Amino acid sequence: MIKFYTLVVVSWLSLGMLSGQNYWLEGNIQDVGLGEPLDSVTVAAVGIALTDVSDSLGNFRLGPFVRGKYQVRFSGEGLQSQTRNLTIKDRDLTWKVRLVAVTYDLASVEIAEAESSFGVRQLKEVEGTAIYAGRKTEVVDFSQLTADLGANQSREAFATITGLNIWESDGGGLQLGIGGRGLNPNRTQNFNTRQNGYDMSADALGYPETYYTPPMLALERVEVVRGAASLQYGTQFGGLVNFVKKSGPERKAQEFNVNQRYGSFNRYHLFTSAAFQKNKVKSYSYYQYRRGNGAQPNSKYTAHGAYSGLTWNPTAALEIKGEYTFMQYLAQQPGGLTDTDFRIDPYQSFRERNFFGIYWNLAALQLNWKIGPATELDSRFFGLYGGRNALGYRGPVSSADPITITRAPSWAKERNLIKGEFRNIGNETRLIHRYGWKGIPQTFLMGLRVYRGNNQSQQGNGSEGFDADFRFLRPDDLENSSYRFPSSNVAVFAEHIFRIKPKWSITPGLRGEYIRTQADGTFRETVRDLADNIVFDSTFVDLRDSKRAFLLGGIGLSYKEAGKWEFYANISQNYRSISFNDFREVNPSFVVDPEMKDERGFNADLGWRVKKKDWFQGEFTLFYLSYQDRIGAIQQVNPETFQVFRYRTNIADARTIGLETYVEADLWRAFLKRSSPTQLSVFSNLALLDARYLASDEAAVEGKQVEMVPRVLLRSGLRFRHHQFSGTLLYSYLSQQFSDATNAVQVASAVAGVIPAYDILDISLSYTYRWFVLGAGVHNLANERYFTRRAEGYPGPGIISADPRNFYVSLAFRL
Repeated sequence: MIKFYTLVVVSWLSLGMLSGQNYWLEGNIQDVGLGEPLDSVTVAAVGIALTDVSDSLGNFRLGPFVRGKYQVRFSGEGLQSQTRNLTIKDRDLTWKVRLVAVTYDLASVEIAEAESSFGVRQLKEVEGTAIYAGRKTEVVDFSQLTADLGANQSREAFATITGLNIWESDGGGLQLGIGGRGLNPNRTQNFNTRQNGYDMSADALGYPETYYTPPMLALERVEVVRGAASLQYGTQFGGLVNFVKKSGPERKAQEFNVNQRYGSFNRYHLFTSAAFQKNKVKSYSYYQYRRGNGAQPNSKYTAHGAYSGLTWNPTAALEIKGEYTFMQYLAQQPGGLTDTDFRIDPYQSFRERNFFGIYWNLAALQLNWKIGPATELDSRFFGLYGGRNALGYRGPVSSADPITITRAPSWAKERNLIKGEFRNIGNETRLIHRYGWKGIPQTFLMGLRVYRGNNQSQQGNGSEGFDADFRFLRPDDLENSSYRFPSSNVAVFAEHIFRIKPKWSITPGLRGEYIRTQADGTFRETVRDLADNIVFDSTFVDLRDSKRAFLLGGIGLSYKEAGKWEFYANISQNYRSISFNDFREVNPSFVVDPEMKDERGFNADLGWRVKKKDWFQGEFTLFYLSYQDRIGAIQQVNPETFQVFRYRTNIADARTIGLETYVEADLWRAFLKRSSPTQLSVFSNLALLDARYLASDEAAVEGKQVEMVPRVLLRSGLRFRHHQFSGTLLYSYLSQQFSDATNAVQVASAVAGVIPAYDILDISLSYTYRWFVLGAGVHNLANERYFTRRAEGYPGPGIISADPRNFYVSLAFRL
């Protein structure tokens, strides 16, 4: 580790010697008619990988340049592009640029140089203080979507992100469950999930489950970076999912929004937001309320969410932003079903005393300082004060709730309660520097992350009642377990874009990690005979302390023709620590191996992106994911009770090979009018996957398919937009997949077995009139009976049914 830190410091100090004499182009962009500043204008040096985007005041900074002649192009949505010649001699230059807004000829209804809005785009090589060169990246712009954003409908929102397996556990959009490349979708635990660049999961190290999902109506975009993101954003195999929230109006002093959504099953969602801007201060805040039912009985939910962000720019080079996020929800859970129950009626329930509750408080403070024209520092402090409560009868789905059995003993009627508390704090600081070498721009990034968690988990008996009473009956004498999980992490990382030629770049990177995870607690074992007498009752002390330090490496390659096509390749190592749930939890359907080890492996990509002017784009990626000591679950039988249970352990090494493709074409522009306010696009998001277990001590596992990996995953659709009217038709298909490593077809407990293939059709429509937006749609138009998961514990155990056909209508206005 010391050698690595030394290498980073030496690399940074050597930049000054490499940079030579560099020059910069700065300027301001305004509307030629109104004289107002223009934001989000792309400024690019033609033929070399050098770009910037104008800020809210119209300012931009482009460089570094060496002496020579260049061409600089200015382009933006709704603007006529402009190209100007640039000659660099021996000083920096300042330009004032005026652009002309496109005009409509009502006779021909044509737009000059307006660009088509595709459903997905890629991140630039460098954005802010992050490097994405040579990687597979995808960005969903929510302002371009016609979808049910009011209900956080993830199937529609992520339709253009390749290869995602999406779990559908509730109709209210309370939790997001996505997995890619054969990784478990459970609460998005295999991605590093962030909001505005900082952590939002329970614990990035020991419990990376995402209980909080930002409301999609508050989002500007979602950024997805695949496995190679491990070098900058952590060690996860899945990569990064970053939710970027709106920050307020750019050209107005204030803005107010109200969105109301009514849907099937008595679902009502209200979203209100307010944004202000004055002088050097800008703010954005929202409040969201949701309530409704699921398709099954015993599935009510209520949720409240709020956010406030305040940005202050005391100088042009300094930005300070503070944020606070609150979320709380309570959901009644109808429980899982057996395969027989599902075939008879997928929308029935045998549990009425099961509840799940979340409270989440996120705070963040960001400092962004442009130290000079070539150097930028970004530091983010973040903290979480949150918790989750799970209450209910946890017996197998085939067993009746003892509350319904007259002669059941009192202790059996008491529900089981699991309480988790998350208290985390951290900081991530990044420094990025740009310089020129032999006339070609180069970029260097280094960063430091410090993290501390102090989380707690308790399990014991709760009340015999029917309400959501999240209190232990005997808090000083818990029946199951009580643990504290202190954790700490220090990481340093560095990456460098070496642009050998204008079209070629190589991006190596390193990440040094120190991780310490601890467990300090007790667990209790109680055995009763058939007469309900206690024959064994003992409490055990469990102390664990695991320290590890390691180095991860990766490299990315890119060869591209700017604005036309790009070939890229990368490989990066990954690592995943065992989670809190892998220590001690009492569950009659689920047992954890106490000797479980951390997981290691790597991701490798080989891809090609192509774009044909303003009517076609496509991306094709071959990937290989290697997983060593993969953690999974297999079926075992208790030799004393003969009850089948799931045993979670390091099953085997595994690998996933796949092809991810995305193509989209605007047929209207391609065949009818190249410049028109009308858009008629078709898109196809297809992933072909093959995932297998390799070497294993379990004969029932070796050579079997990895669970949660459909061989075929297809989402395709049609998008239409004409002036104020827009619509989307989405078709989704997932082939059959298994839920456990033994590839069991069906078991009595229903926690393992086949997840049959299914296909879904969704329609969303929108019409805008002045300040009002009317939306409507139908989900699962063909009324497919299907499910996406089999739960081991909450909200099951058993089959969790997905929603049948359902409708929604929404009304929004903006002032």
